[in-house]
Amino acid sequence: MVRTAIINAVKQFFDSQNWKYDFFEEEGMFQTAVGLTEESGVMIHAIVGESTLTVMTAAELNAPEKLYPEITAFVNDVNTRLLLGGLVFECEEGILYFRLGQNCVNQAPNAQIVEDAFMYPISFMDENLDTFAQLFAGKLSAQAALERMFQ
Repeated sequence: MVRTAIINAVKQFFDSQNWKYDFFEEEGMFQTAVGLTEESGVMIHAIVGESTLTVMTAAELNAPEKLYPEITAFVNDVNTRLLLGGLVFECEEGILYFRLGQNCVNQAPNAQIVEDAFMYPISFMDENLDTFAQLFAGKLSAQAALERMFQ
């Protein structure tokens, strides 16, 4: 019952923003994309569980394998500083995810909670995508990327 209410709240959010999206009912997954600049954007996946909403923004940022240890260390350092959400680096796909989960036990999220669940990850990626891209391209060290993000 909570799951249906979460699904409806997410649909209402997308409709209020006039966003096009795909919904895969069996998996409880929404999929859409948002452009951040003329050249780049992020994929967005929202996964609805029985009493949870997880929003993941994904940016495809391929990196040479030799940078994986530095990128992994960077992701760990970032995650220790974040109050909400966390980064996940999927090296096989070359994708960097920002993941934010929302506990909805015993109640569906209101419109503001759903909006925050989407806009925080999108804003985080928007603010930091250039830094991530430079790190993944080897143009910025992990330390320099951290300093840029948390100045």
